[in-house]
Amino acid sequence: MLYHNAFATNHALTGQTVRTTVVAGRCRWKVENEGNNVLKNQGYHFEHNYGHGEQHLSVVFAMLMMLAFLVDQTQQICCPLFQAVHKKLGSKRVLWERLRSHFYHFVFRSMRQLYEVVLYDLAKELPLFPDSLGSPRCVPLLI
Repeated sequence: MLYHNAFATNHALTGQTVRTTVVAGRCRWKVENEGNNVLKNQGYHFEHNYGHGEQHLSVVFAMLMMLAFLVDQTQQICCPLFQAVHKKLGSKRVLWERLRSHFYHFVFRSMRQLYEVVLYDLAKELPLFPDSLGSPRCVPLLI
Protein backbone atom coordinates (compact mmCIF):
# COMPACT_ATOMS: atom_id res chain seq x y z
CA MET A 1 0.00 0.00 0.00
CA LEU A 2 1.33 3.42 -0.97
CA TYR A 3 1.33 6.11 1.72
CA HIS A 4 1.13 9.76 0.67
CA ASN A 5 1.87 12.73 2.90
CA ALA A 6 3.10 16.29 2.55
CA PHE A 7 5.62 18.17 4.68
CA ALA A 8 6.52 21.82 4.81
CA THR A 9 10.17 22.45 5.54
CA ASN A 10 12.85 25.01 4.86
CA HIS A 11 15.56 22.30 4.77
CA ALA A 12 17.02 21.37 1.40
CA LEU A 13 15.67 17.95 0.44
CA THR A 14 17.79 15.51 -1.49
CA GLY A 15 17.58 11.77 -1.97
CA GLN A 16 19.87 11.42 1.06
CA THR A 17 18.00 13.80 3.42
CA VAL A 18 14.35 12.95 2.68
CA ARG A 19 14.22 9.88 4.92
CA THR A 20 15.79 11.70 7.89
CA THR A 21 13.47 14.69 7.41
CA VAL A 22 10.37 12.45 7.26
CA VAL A 23 11.39 10.54 10.39
CA ALA A 24 12.04 13.81 12.25
CA GLY A 25 8.69 15.23 11.11
CA ARG A 26 6.81 12.16 12.29
CA CYS A 27 8.59 12.23 15.66
CA ARG A 28 7.75 15.89 16.10
CA TRP A 29 4.10 15.22 15.27
CA LYS A 30 4.01 12.32 17.76
CA VAL A 31 5.44 14.47 20.56
CA GLU A 32 2.96 17.29 19.88
CA ASN A 33 0.01 14.95 19.45
CA GLU A 34 0.70 12.84 22.56
CA GLY A 35 1.62 15.87 24.68
CA ASN A 36 -1.60 17.64 23.77
CA ASN A 37 -3.55 14.44 24.37
CA VAL A 38 -2.21 14.26 27.94
CA LEU A 39 -2.96 17.94 28.53
CA LYS A 40 -6.52 17.55 27.21
CA ASN A 41 -7.52 14.18 28.64
CA GLN A 42 -5.60 13.56 31.85
CA GLY A 43 -6.74 16.24 34.23
CA TYR A 44 -5.09 19.40 32.89
CA HIS A 45 -8.23 20.61 31.03
CA PHE A 46 -6.17 22.17 28.24
CA GLU A 47 -9.23 22.51 26.01
CA HIS A 48 -10.89 24.81 28.53
CA ASN A 49 -11.14 28.36 27.25
CA TYR A 50 -9.59 30.62 29.87
CA GLY A 51 -10.64 33.70 27.91
CA HIS A 52 -12.93 34.96 30.64
CA GLY A 53 -10.38 37.31 32.18
CA GLU A 54 -9.04 40.69 31.31
CA GLN A 55 -5.96 41.17 29.12
CA HIS A 56 -3.53 38.27 29.59
CA LEU A 57 -5.31 36.00 32.09
CA SER A 58 -5.75 33.17 29.60
CA VAL A 59 -2.01 33.14 28.88
CA VAL A 60 -1.20 33.10 32.60
CA PHE A 61 -3.52 30.12 33.17
CA ALA A 62 -2.07 28.26 30.19
CA MET A 63 1.49 28.87 31.43
CA LEU A 64 0.60 27.70 34.96
CA MET A 65 -0.90 24.56 33.46
CA MET A 66 2.26 23.94 31.42
CA LEU A 67 4.40 24.50 34.53
CA ALA A 68 2.30 21.94 36.45
CA PHE A 69 2.73 19.51 33.54
CA LEU A 70 6.52 20.05 33.56
CA VAL A 71 6.74 19.42 37.31
CA ASP A 72 4.56 16.31 36.90
CA GLN A 73 6.70 14.90 34.09
CA THR A 74 9.94 15.61 35.99
CA GLN A 75 8.61 13.90 39.07
CA GLN A 76 7.46 10.86 37.10
CA ILE A 77 10.95 10.47 35.64
CA CYS A 78 13.04 11.34 38.72
CA CYS A 79 11.06 10.30 41.83
CA PRO A 80 11.53 6.65 42.89
CA LEU A 81 8.69 6.96 45.42
CA PHE A 82 6.27 8.12 42.69
CA GLN A 83 7.46 5.26 40.47
CA ALA A 84 6.86 2.73 43.29
CA VAL A 85 3.31 4.04 43.82
CA HIS A 86 2.65 3.90 40.07
CA LYS A 87 3.97 0.34 39.89
CA LYS A 88 1.81 -0.70 42.86
CA LEU A 89 -1.40 0.80 41.45
CA GLY A 90 -0.75 -0.31 37.88
CA SER A 91 -2.07 2.71 35.95
CA LYS A 92 -1.83 6.46 36.08
CA ARG A 93 -5.62 6.77 36.00
CA VAL A 94 -5.88 4.80 39.27
CA LEU A 95 -2.90 6.68 40.71
CA TRP A 96 -4.42 10.13 40.05
CA GLU A 97 -7.79 8.90 41.36
CA ARG A 98 -6.21 7.68 44.60
CA LEU A 99 -4.13 10.84 45.10
CA ARG A 100 -7.19 13.01 44.47
CA SER A 101 -9.22 10.97 46.94
CA HIS A 102 -6.56 11.32 49.63
CA PHE A 103 -6.41 15.09 49.08
CA TYR A 104 -10.15 15.25 49.77
CA HIS A 105 -9.94 13.24 52.99
CA PHE A 106 -6.58 13.88 54.62
CA VAL A 107 -4.07 16.62 55.39
CA PHE A 108 -0.48 16.00 54.30
CA ARG A 109 2.69 17.90 55.05
CA SER A 110 4.39 16.92 51.79
CA MET A 111 4.00 14.96 48.57
CA ARG A 112 6.42 12.44 50.02
CA GLN A 113 4.05 11.82 52.90
CA LEU A 114 1.12 11.45 50.49
CA TYR A 115 3.01 8.93 48.33
CA GLU A 116 4.07 6.93 51.40
CA VAL A 117 0.49 6.80 52.67
CA VAL A 118 -0.68 5.44 49.32
CA LEU A 119 2.27 3.07 48.88
CA TYR A 120 2.03 1.50 52.35
CA ASP A 121 -1.80 1.79 52.78
CA LEU A 122 -1.30 3.98 55.85
CA ALA A 123 -4.59 5.85 55.35
CA LYS A 124 -6.42 2.86 56.81
CA GLU A 125 -4.66 3.56 60.11
CA LEU A 126 -5.33 7.31 60.38
CA PRO A 127 -7.58 8.28 63.29
CA LEU A 128 -10.43 10.73 62.67
CA PHE A 129 -10.82 13.71 64.99
CA PRO A 130 -13.38 16.51 64.64
CA ASP A 131 -11.82 19.87 63.94
CA SER A 132 -12.91 23.13 65.59
CA LEU A 133 -15.86 23.42 63.16
CA GLY A 134 -17.12 19.95 64.05
CA SER A 135 -16.47 18.40 60.65
CA PRO A 136 -14.39 15.20 60.57
CA ARG A 137 -10.83 15.67 59.44
CA CYS A 138 -7.84 13.38 59.58
CA VAL A 139 -4.79 14.56 61.41
CA PRO A 140 -1.53 14.56 59.45
CA LEU A 141 0.76 11.60 59.79
CA LEU A 142 4.09 12.23 61.41
CA ILE A 143 6.32 10.28 59.05
